[in-house]
Amino acid sequence: MSLIVNERDIQNFMAKTVMYEQEGISFCFSSPEEKLKKLVPAEMELLAPIVTGYVGMIKGSSYSGPFTESGLGVPVRVKETGDTGNYFISYMVHGPGGFNATTIGRDYMGTPKKFADSIECRRTGKNVTAKVVRMGQTLVELEADLSGEYNSGLAEKVLGRGASGTISGCNLYYRFDVDANRDGSVGFSNGHIVKLNRDTDVRSIEMGNLTAITLGGTENDPYYELEISQPLGVVFYNYKETRVNRVARVADADVYKSLPCLLSSRYDRGVFGETECYLTTAY
Repeated sequence: MSLIVNERDIQNFMAKTVMYEQEGISFCFSSPEEKLKKLVPAEMELLAPIVTGYVGMIKGSSYSGPFTESGLGVPVRVKETGDTGNYFISYMVHGPGGFNATTIGRDYMGTPKKFADSIECRRTGKNVTAKVVRMGQTLVELEADLSGEYNSGLAEKVLGRGASGTISGCNLYYRFDVDANRDGSVGFSNGHIVKLNRDTDVRSIEMGNLTAITLGGTENDPYYELEISQPLGVVFYNYKETRVNRVARVADADVYKSLPCLLSSRYDRGVFGETECYLTTAY
């Protein structure tokens, strides 16, 4: 261990990315297509008007200690390359490993992560509840019944029919740099799309009914703008491990075309000069 790393350390940086012992709930709901299209960067196209989310625990990883995490994403295609995957609009993290999980994700892949006050997923028998709170306000709250059936058959296309063994998946992220210009102004550059391929060893996946879901928030995290047209279903998952097989830059992007839909999920209103946003919420 040293403040000065060696050449081998540099070569091994993020060479192995594994998450161990994950458990939680994934859910999906339909939402108005025109509203979701506005949340997708210019270089991508929305494939379906469906929002997928999850709330769960990662008990350990190769890059951090244990943490809880939630996320909301939509299915997209990269226009230039045809790559498809889930584009995450927002993540929340909490717990001892949350700092490393956030900084690695942001620096390496451009993941839009913030720290939450609390992220909880609880199961009693077939009943599951989950809640995400930031700045004293509830962002996500849901209840589910692991009945073995979805609210709608549409959920099967997103969440599957339950599985064991190894399943593969793909996430897409939008990464960019925030620059200090020579004249003292702030600039944005190096916009590009990053693709993450992963394999997950599944212990169990149980299907269920999304019986209640509410999206709230504050001006810093306006989850309430995501309209819930119809709850589609949930799965309660238990994973042995998830291995990230490849993270690659798949397309360059003009960051200024997409900035309006990129900044809110990464920064609070204070960076836009609205410092009173930190004075309006009880902790």
